[in-house]
Amino acid sequence: MPLTPGEPELFRFALGATSMVFKAGHRLRLQVAGSDFPRFDRDPQQWVTIATAGQADLRPARQTLHHDAARPSRLLLPVVGELSFG
Repeated sequence: MPLTPGEPELFRFALGATSMVFKAGHRLRLQVAGSDFPRFDRDPQQWVTIATAGQADLRPARQTLHHDAARPSRLLLPVVGELSFG
């Protein structure tokens, strides 16, 4: 189903398992993209057959993350355990 430009939509993503150690002062960056090419096929951003889409069929994508009282956004990261580093 196509999305309506400018209309907020709710998306929930279950990410694959991974493991990272974050020490005090480390920062985390969340990157949101419209595709993961070349891992997955490009999304032309319109209703065309992806397998036969050419360069002229591709449209730019724009993602907006809303973060306000009416439309909160969040990234939940579970804490598995604490490690001690010497």
